[in-house]
Amino acid sequence: MEIKELHVYGYGRLENVHFDNMEQLQIFYGENETGKSTIMSFIHSILFGFPTRVQNELRYEPKLHAKYGGMLTLQTKEYGAVRIERVKGKAAGDVSLIFEDGQPGGESELRDVLQGIDKNFFLSVFSFGLDGLQGLHTLTEGTIGKYLLSAGLIGNDKLMEAEARLQSELDARFKPSGQKPFMNVRLEKLRLLQTQLKKADADQSEYEKLLLRQKDGVQELAAVQSEIKTEENQLMQIGEFLRLKPLAKEKGMYETRLSELGNSPFPADGLKLLDQFNGRLMPLKAQISSLLEKAGENQKKAAAMEVHPFLSSNREHIEFDIQSSSLLEKLIIDQNKMQQLLERKEGDVQRMKRAVSLPLQEAEILQLDTSIFAKERIKFLEKERQRLRNQKEHLDSSYKEEKERLEAAEDRIRVLKQRAMPPEKRKELENEHRKMNQDYLEGQKTLLDEQISELQNKYHEEEAAVNRKKSRNRFVSLFSFMLLISLALYSFFRDSLFPAISFVSIGVLISIFPLFFKSANKLSALTNQLKEANRKREEFERKTTGTESEARHLTRLLDQERELQTLLEGEKYSYRERERSFDEIINEYEMWERDWKLISEKLWRFVSQWNIPQQIDSISLDEALNSIEQLKDAIEEKDAIHRQLTDMTNEIEARKKRLLKHAEACGLTPANWQDAIIALKHALNDHNEKTGLIRQLQTEHSKINDELDLLYAKQHYLEQEIRKLLQAALAESEEEFRQKASIAQEISELRKKHEWICIQLQQSNVSSEMLEEYMEKGINVYSQESLEAKRKTDIKKQSLLLETLSDIKHSIKMLEEGGTYEHLLHSFHEEKAAFREEARVWAKYSLAKRILDGTIESFKRERLPKVLLTAGGFLEILTEGSYVKLIMNEKEDNLLLRRYDGVLFKAEEVSRGTAEGVYVSLRLALAEYIFREDPFPLIIDDSFVNFDARRTRTMVKLLRKISTERQIIFFTCHDHLLKEFENIDIITLTKEKAVN
Repeated sequence: MEIKELHVYGYGRLENVHFDNMEQLQIFYGENETGKSTIMSFIHSILFGFPTRVQNELRYEPKLHAKYGGMLTLQTKEYGAVRIERVKGKAAGDVSLIFEDGQPGGESELRDVLQGIDKNFFLSVFSFGLDGLQGLHTLTEGTIGKYLLSAGLIGNDKLMEAEARLQSELDARFKPSGQKPFMNVRLEKLRLLQTQLKKADADQSEYEKLLLRQKDGVQELAAVQSEIKTEENQLMQIGEFLRLKPLAKEKGMYETRLSELGNSPFPADGLKLLDQFNGRLMPLKAQISSLLEKAGENQKKAAAMEVHPFLSSNREHIEFDIQSSSLLEKLIIDQNKMQQLLERKEGDVQRMKRAVSLPLQEAEILQLDTSIFAKERIKFLEKERQRLRNQKEHLDSSYKEEKERLEAAEDRIRVLKQRAMPPEKRKELENEHRKMNQDYLEGQKTLLDEQISELQNKYHEEEAAVNRKKSRNRFVSLFSFMLLISLALYSFFRDSLFPAISFVSIGVLISIFPLFFKSANKLSALTNQLKEANRKREEFERKTTGTESEARHLTRLLDQERELQTLLEGEKYSYRERERSFDEIINEYEMWERDWKLISEKLWRFVSQWNIPQQIDSISLDEALNSIEQLKDAIEEKDAIHRQLTDMTNEIEARKKRLLKHAEACGLTPANWQDAIIALKHALNDHNEKTGLIRQLQTEHSKINDELDLLYAKQHYLEQEIRKLLQAALAESEEEFRQKASIAQEISELRKKHEWICIQLQQSNVSSEMLEEYMEKGINVYSQESLEAKRKTDIKKQSLLLETLSDIKHSIKMLEEGGTYEHLLHSFHEEKAAFREEARVWAKYSLAKRILDGTIESFKRERLPKVLLTAGGFLEILTEGSYVKLIMNEKEDNLLLRRYDGVLFKAEEVSRGTAEGVYVSLRLALAEYIFREDPFPLIIDDSFVNFDARRTRTMVKLLRKISTERQIIFFTCHDHLLKEFENIDIITLTKEKAVN
């Protein structure tokens, strides 16, 4: 099974990222925050669903867009290419599958494709990172072996955690010799309750008798207490009756007097109201008399005054015109100033017209177009014209510079050509230099040395062969000589002298024969060749010693010539570039002339309407337009001033005429408008004084009338109220009213006292019926004393009963402290039921641990040996043969490592780096063992960063080997690891995008 394609629609910070054609060994490289963990989580989420919000995992929901999810293509053996897409929907997302034949699928088909595994299984076996290694670093030495064993069984430490948790739960509930576990505590409590239950059985009969006596005593005490309560209530009511008895008698007296006085009507506070009304009526009459006298005097004063009728009807207009006199004077001053300003403006207009020299009337000048469009058009054309001027200056400067550079380049080329050698001479020197080349001489020297060495080797070999042959010949000659001498002696002793002499002669010849036939031909030839080679070597040394200085001189000349040729080629290239630049400047000149002509024509057409006589090139059109606009503004301002002056003159004359007209209507004869103002002011002052006095008298008269009306109304009201009081009391006069007031006051006091007594009687606890009953029975102080004596007797009886009940209660309490039989029996059964419940829970955990132990043992028998065998091979590769095998330690239930020399080590006895290697080997071996028919891809996240360089290389070799059988996706942020993955497609992740 292989992941061939990843397409991220939106996941975390990744958006629309696509990875296709993923290899068997696919490397993802990127710095922190570039998306490695995001891609790893994306693979998990597409295969097994997005993490829910209640899970403690990141959901990687995008922050900047709504797209969430993506697509993954799996290549499987059974189903072929399967396209898996998961997008945002329900909690885990909506998933859809498309098989190779086009058939769709969903969650159930995805489970079939994934062979039924879930996310936790996948993370435990096929996906691992630094988490497992970090967990390894946090363990103590005693637990490293168990941790690695758990990793070899299921891929993580969950097995070890589950076993420890089950054992912890069992120990928390029961220990054979423990005291604090739950079941031990409850068992001890059951034993104590059983002892107490036996003792309570004996005390049960006496306890029942005490309960019966207590019940009778309580009933008798309740009856006595009820009697005492009744007596106390009666005593309280009799005491209250004796307190209220005088009030009841007084109430009867008040009721008798009220019946005698009867019920005559009289208004409330009538006498007081009558006195108040009379007291207010007398001052009112005095005020009315005084106001009537004052009104008559004011009427006499008003009749003696007289005013002019015209001043009365037109006073406001006259006052306004008089008050406007200062404005009139100011208008006259402004008129003079404006006249002067008009004269100055006329002079300015004439001066501007002369400066502009426009042969037009003022009305025609005002019609000239000086709008914003015209200004912008002029500015644009002026700007273009100035740009062309600047361009012209730049072109002139560039033309001059390029011309100078071109001439300088020609001079340099000419000088370089003069300094350079002719081609024939340069070739001749190159041939001579080639012959004197140091490499050539060194080659000849080396060849001669090799010939000499070869001749020396041949000489030594031939010399050794000759020596061996000489030794052999000497041995043969000596053996032949001895044989012949023996034969000669034998013949001599046999008296055969001639054969003896013959044998001696032959022996002598054989012994001296090698001296005449030496193998010196080859050695002498080799010696001659070696001498000739040495002679040539010495002659070559003499020649080379003389030609080294000459060769260096030729080298310098040729180097200088090559440098000159290089400079000459560079100058020729620069000259061609200068020629192209010069041609471009000429072309720019032509384009500039066309643009200048076009701009000039546009300017002439635009300004021809202004009748400017000068040439366009000699003036600034922008300044000319500003001058015309200023002239137009000056003409318009002059015309406005003239209109204002005319309006001001008309207003001044109208104001003067109004003042003179007012004076004539009042009968005055002023000489001018200033005298008219003075006379009108005097007349108005006199008129205002008289009018003010008359208005004041009228105001006072109106106030007097208003006050009189108010006083008359008050007088009428008070008299009406007095009559109402007399009618309410049925009295004819004030004297009769006052007598009835005295009777009404006595009745009011009696009623108040009667009401107060009734309130006191109502607030008591004794009802009116009981009060009447006690009055009829004649209850007195003696009756109260008799009832009090009976109550005291009952209280003594109550005290005796309480003491008896207290003794009984103490006895019962003493028995109950040990617990009653029923209570102890109930507690015993209750505690027993709780113990059984705890025992059931303990049995569940015990059964679970037994099942877990059985599963672990099954794994150890069936899976672990194969996993350890494969992991041992991987570890041997990682440690380069230092550790060759992993062995299960049955006694201590952990792993052992066998070194190459057969020594066994516990996992906690090796280095941390080696322990990490064991962990990685176990994880890889476990993945190798599961689903061999269609193996899942391995996803690894920087799990080897703690390895040294050597072990990292071996790890990469191991990954390459494993990748031949299953896909491996490796994530890393360490660039030094990349050099270990040569010839492998690496996807580089950046913060902007991912690239291959």
